[in-house]
Amino acid sequence: MCQNLGATPGIDPFSFEAGNHGAKYQWGKKDPYMTQEEDQGSDQYDPNFPDPTTNASAWRGDVKGVNDPCPSGYRIIGQADINNLFNNPRNTYETVGTWENSPTNFGSGVIIRDNTAPDKPQVLMLPAAGRRNGSGNLFARGISGYYWTGNYDVEGWNGQAYTRAKMFTIYNAIIGGGGGTIQMYFAMSVRCMAQ
Repeated sequence: MCQNLGATPGIDPFSFEAGNHGAKYQWGKKDPYMTQEEDQGSDQYDPNFPDPTTNASAWRGDVKGVNDPCPSGYRIIGQADINNLFNNPRNTYETVGTWENSPTNFGSGVIIRDNTAPDKPQVLMLPAAGRRNGSGNLFARGISGYYWTGNYDVEGWNGQAYTRAKMFTIYNAIIGGGGGTIQMYFAMSVRCMAQ
């Protein structure tokens, strides 16, 4: 899909505007989620959000699972897909916008282009839509884009095992396609790809 899940249908998917930011999802959940309108309506805590109970097997990086929020024919993007996108020598990246942290900054992000085509067409746009922290507060709109993948890791810390979801980021005009892990109860953008 050319837009974040939950974005306004019918608008130019390569335009940097509020309608392309989309909804925010907790990892492993299809419902409930924070709609684009709810996310853009407040940067303050919403007491009904988030629900920290997540199922580590709810999403899968390479197949469509029962809780996958993507529409029929699509699945949540996997870490291997992201690695292929960011490591493809055909692709070039262009940062756009002011990269300022503001709840109303909808104008920054990254455009990925096919560098081998004669006109270097845009193939993907990733807005810096920020995320919702565990408290539900908005974090880093305009300077960061946080995107879930369908993958997770079990990590150890202080003698305990923790399950954390894999993500990829764009941050302050730097692309971090290699990914990292983060708590599953955060709410972030979802990008779907054809099955």
